[in-house]
Amino acid sequence: MRKVPLPKVIMVADPPEDELGPAMIALTPMMRRFVIAWVRSEGKDASAAARAAGYANSKNDSAKVAAFRMLRNPKIIKAMHEEAGKYLQGMALLAAFTLKKNMTKGNAKARQIAADSVLDRTGFPRRM
Repeated sequence: MRKVPLPKVIMVADPPEDELGPAMIALTPMMRRFVIAWVRSEGKDASAAARAAGYANSKNDSAKVAAFRMLRNPKIIKAMHEEAGKYLQGMALLAAFTLKKNMTKGNAKARQIAADSVLDRTGFPRRM
């Protein structure tokens, strides 16, 4: 029988409550750890996130069951949206730098798309 390697372990610490939004505060500490671990794995491994949160050990299939349940829990989904919003806000500056680079160093089509994007977001939408 072929051995399958275990997924990388995700380490999760409980964040200070003053850093949490209302959706995360509404969760239990284990649910919070699940959301944080799931976001850190970029949504790739819900079972590993469940194990990291303390729902099961790595040799137990119940992590899959817990992950399945949590990914369908409206409170957890709301908290995931909240955390994803924080993640996207953190990437906004990088996106702005990329737009600037595309406007100055890209090919003509990339420059036009970047310029249209900037204008649209700054109140000057392209007229059709």
